[in-house]
Amino acid sequence: MALEEKLYRSALGRFTTGICVVSAFDSLNIPIGMTINSFSSLSLDPNLVQWSIKKKSLCYPLFSKLQLYSISVLSDRQADVSRRYAAAGDHAMSFEDYSSSENGVPFIRGSLAHFECRSWGRMEAGDHDILIGAVDRFSTDTDGKPLVFFGGAYRPLLIE
Repeated sequence: MALEEKLYRSALGRFTTGICVVSAFDSLNIPIGMTINSFSSLSLDPNLVQWSIKKKSLCYPLFSKLQLYSISVLSDRQADVSRRYAAAGDHAMSFEDYSSSENGVPFIRGSLAHFECRSWGRMEAGDHDILIGAVDRFSTDTDGKPLVFFGGAYRPLLIE
């Protein structure tokens, strides 16, 4: 039985998520970025993370086959960055938004954490692909609060 899509999406929106940007260099060595909220830890041994991408997304051909990429966890001061890379169309990164790691992978400046990943696996799951990355390196910033999404909007997270 198919569920009514609008109501189903609304129900899923009751789950609070963090916001990340997946970034890499494309085949022309142009830095590209895409906002996601599907990031999660998968395994500690080996160090694996996962995220997903919609197969009908315009950026699917760019991002679904990445071999090296980073995932940056955005801070509550980076809603504009999230919006910029969530928009359909051009995913070229703005120079002011990123730095390159020692391994040469772009990541979002000022993010709370970033994970440098190698493609480890992929699984088809309905209208999405689940992409698994082996984490080679990571960096964290203990200052700041996360950018969170709930009920279709960015929300403040109260931390005492």
